[in-house]
Amino acid sequence: MTCQALVLKSFSEATEEPERRTERRVAWIKRGTARRDGTSAEEVTLHDLSQTGCCISSNTAYAAGDRIELRFPNLPVSWAEVMWIRNGTYGCHFDTPLASKEVRAVTLATF
Repeated sequence: MTCQALVLKSFSEATEEPERRTERRVAWIKRGTARRDGTSAEEVTLHDLSQTGCCISSNTAYAAGDRIELRFPNLPVSWAEVMWIRNGTYGCHFDTPLASKEVRAVTLATF
């Protein structure tokens, strides 16, 4: 499955979840880092972003409930909880929502 197909599949599966409350946008910033407390930062790929969370992929295995610090260019450092895992992607919920202008500044299209 191509990365684009995976992103679209992940998006369609996630939109079926009843807890989605904010619009999701495809990110043009793709690379960032994530770390758990006391661990080194590992590279992650950002697939989409909303004010309340994001979808990432990583070579590091995370578990639902893990708390991670996310860093992406042009965005504030955000702590998040891994809420779900699907096909190698992780749905993360931010402790503190991003401002809509921050999301718009680093995204392409609204879904």
